[in-house]
Amino acid sequence: MNNIYTQRTQYTEITQAEASEWFARLKNEYKDPLVQVEFDQWINASESHRQAYEDVKQVYNDFGLVKDEVFNDVADLIDPNLISANTHEQSKQSVSTWYNNMKYGMAASITLVICTLLFVFTKTSPDPISYATTTGELNYFALEDGSKVNLNTNTQISVDYSAERRDITLTSGEIHIGVSPDKARPMMIDTGDVMIKVVGTEFNVSKLGKQVSVSVVEGVVELLYTKPSVPNNAPIRLIANQSISYSSESGFSQIIENSSLISTWKEGFLLYDADALAQVVDDINRYSTKKVLIADPAMRDFQVSGIIQLDNMDTIADTLETLLPVDATENNKGQVLLYRRF
Repeated sequence: MNNIYTQRTQYTEITQAEASEWFARLKNEYKDPLVQVEFDQWINASESHRQAYEDVKQVYNDFGLVKDEVFNDVADLIDPNLISANTHEQSKQSVSTWYNNMKYGMAASITLVICTLLFVFTKTSPDPISYATTTGELNYFALEDGSKVNLNTNTQISVDYSAERRDITLTSGEIHIGVSPDKARPMMIDTGDVMIKVVGTEFNVSKLGKQVSVSVVEGVVELLYTKPSVPNNAPIRLIANQSISYSSESGFSQIIENSSLISTWKEGFLLYDADALAQVVDDINRYSTKKVLIADPAMRDFQVSGIIQLDNMDTIADTLETLLPVDATENNKGQVLLYRRF
């Protein structure tokens, strides 16, 4: 039988170190979808990556440090096309010989890396901080790194900062962020199906129902599906004055140029330029407890141009009558009904 090192895929010390780092990272972050995507790309890049990772895992399995629930999930990310039947059979026949030759020398270097990384990744960090607004409420605050966040109406987010990460989860609503630059610690915005990565930029992101929309004012952002199983999951880059939308039914839309009107809400008004009445009414109902209804469906495509002040929602009926050939009537349920004016 040939020596084990001629039968197995050989790899460098750098690859071994990378595998050790991934092992430590996955012990604590294996449920993070972005980490899964990054690991998926690394381990399926070459057979040497897969072999190095399996070797590290074997060492720690012998020491009783492997958690099945973690590595069952990780195993699903490995491309089976990288594992040949011949390599698998040879590994089974000779792993014990190889293992006895390498485990003590390898374990010493891996243990140093693991101990260092486990200290970083398992350290106690403060609980995430939650921020929220109610109907018609706008809010503004600065984060500890100097980033500035505007919250639109009916918005809920959580902020989780550590020495290594800047994470924000947008549960619902809309935010406008001016991100302080930090290349070593990019900000990650989690909207559920889509992850947004930024270093230092200004942009707007909303999550309304099943739709996520992103508009960039300055700088560059990257968008990525959070599901590793999505084919061709390459990041989508947006630059200044571009916007894009995503829905779980249709995926990403085409990139749209000239998105400068998206964030006027943070200045206290909504600006429209030949927008459909149906869209305007949807926007109004986000800010007002007094709901507006279009009585005649034929009016939904009426084009609206003008400004709606967000602090004057009590007089929204008068505003609409000024902007459009409509009559606004309040019913006994407190709803404002719009009728065509003849």
